Amino acid sequence: MMRKFSFLFILILISGCDASLKKYPALDDEMTENNDIEFEDDELQDDFETFEVVSLRRKKISAPFDQMENFRIEQNAILNLPTGLIKRNFNHVDTSFEMHGDDIIQIRKIIDKLIENTGCLECEENETFFEIKFENDETCQLCNDQLLEDIDYYLLIPVRSMLWPFDPQNEPHPVGHHSVSFQNYAEEEGNYEGAYFHHGIDIVMPEVKEVYNQIEGRVTKIDHYRTDLVGEHPLYFEVVVETVNGLTFEYHHIDKNTVPEKIYEALESGEIIPEKENLGKIVFWSMPDAFSKNFFHHVHLNIMNREKIKINPALLMLPQKDKTEPVIEEIFLIDDNRTKTLSDKLDEPFHIVVKVHDFTDEDPWPNPPRFSEIYIYDETGSPVFYHAGYDFIAMLDSDETVFVCDYYLCLMDEQNYSYGDYLKREFFVVITAFDIEGNTADPIDPALFEPEEHTIFVRSCDENGNCTEESIVVYFI
Repeated sequence: MMRKFSFLFILILISGCDASLKKYPALDDEMTENNDIEFEDDELQDDFETFEVVSLRRKKISAPFDQMENFRIEQNAILNLPTGLIKRNFNHVDTSFEMHGDDIIQIRKIIDKLIENTGCLECEENETFFEIKFENDETCQLCNDQLLEDIDYYLLIPVRSMLWPFDPQNEPHPVGHHSVSFQNYAEEEGNYEGAYFHHGIDIVMPEVKEVYNQIEGRVTKIDHYRTDLVGEHPLYFEVVVETVNGLTFEYHHIDKNTVPEKIYEALESGEIIPEKENLGKIVFWSMPDAFSKNFFHHVHLNIMNREKIKINPALLMLPQKDKTEPVIEEIFLIDDNRTKTLSDKLDEPFHIVVKVHDFTDEDPWPNPPRFSEIYIYDETGSPVFYHAGYDFIAMLDSDETVFVCDYYLCLMDEQNYSYGDYLKREFFVVITAFDIEGNTADPIDPALFEPEEHTIFVRSCDENGNCTEESIVVYFI
C-alpha cells in the first residue's frame, strides 16, 4: 500500500511541474546501453523496477580558496538509473563510473525524501543545480542545497570536506609528501630513469596508529602490492576500498597482522563498510627521516578514478591549518630543447623555470607548490601575456613515471637540478611545459612581444591556497 501511495504522490507532483521547464539534455549513447545491474537480492531488484525516475543531473561549482579567486572545481554528473552509469567530470578529469545497484536503491530513497520535502521547483541553472527526469520526459528541479547533501555523497567528489584517515578524523594531520612531489632514489648521481611523481599523499604519525576509512565503500583487496619489485615485503601491504561515489582508495603501508577480521569479512561479502571503520594499523617505519629527525610512520593514500588516474587527496580532505606561503628561490629561462639556460636578452623560444618549495605551518618537510602561473608585462605595466601551468588536481597520467622530467627540470647540460630523496629535496618546475589542464604547451615565442623591456611575474600557490610572487626583467630583441 505504501509503495502505491508513493507512486501516486510522484505522479501528482509530475503533473504539477511546469511543462515549460528546461528539458533534460540527451544522454550519451554509452549511457543508454542496456547494461545489467547486480543486486544483492531479488527483492531489491523488484523494488527498483517499479521506480520511474530514469536519470539525474547534478551540477556543483566549489570555490575552495579565498586567495585564488579564479580557482574553481566544477563537477557535472549525469546518472542513468536503468544502467547505473554515471557520467561525471572533476574539472578536466573524467571521473565517470558504474554505480552499484544497491547504491541506486539508496538514491531512490533520498529522491523520495527530497520530493516529499520540497516538491518540484523552477530553479535557475547556476553554480548548484539538481534535476530529475522521469519516464515521460518531464523534469523536476530541486534547489535546496541542504537537502542535496545526502545525494551528493553518492554523486559527487568532496572538495576540502572529507575526513582524514587518522584519529581525530575531523582534524588535519602532518603531510610528508604530496601528489606532485618529485621522487628519485637512484644511487648514481644524474640518473633520472627511475624518477616519478609521488602520486599520492603521505600522512605521517609520530607512532604506529590505526587507519580509518574515509568514505563508505566496499573492500576490494587486502594484500601485498609491488610484489614484482619487492616480493611480499611487510612494508608494502594495502587495503583497497571502492567508495560509493566511484573512487578507489588505496591505503598503503598497513600492518597485515592488524587488519580486523571484520574487514576480511567485508571483502568476502561485498557489504559496505562505513566511514570511521578501522582498517588496521600502519607499519613501523624503521628508516629515520632527515627532515623531521624522526621515524616516518605513515599511510600512503592513493585516490583514483576508474581509469587509474590518481586524484590529489589534499584537495578532497578537510584543509590543513596553513598560512605559510611558498618560497620562490630562483627564476630562469631555458631553451625549448632543454640544453642551456638563456640570458635576459631573448631572441629564441623559451620556457620558464622556477625553483620553489613550500612548508605547511608546522610540518618540517619541503614540498612543491600545487600550481604556478606567469604574467608578462610590457614597459607601460600592461599585461601582454598569461600562462597558467598545470594545476595538480590529478596526475598527468596513470603511470607516475610519465612526464615527471617534463614537468620538472631534471638534468640539463650535465647538471642535476631536481632532487627528491631521503636527504635532499629541490624542485625546479618548468611552468610553461603544460597548460592548466595538463596538455603539453609550446615554448613562448619572443616574436609575440615588442622589442623592449618586459617583466615576467611568477606566482606559485600551495595546497592550501597560499600564494607568493617574484619577478625578473627580460629584453626581447
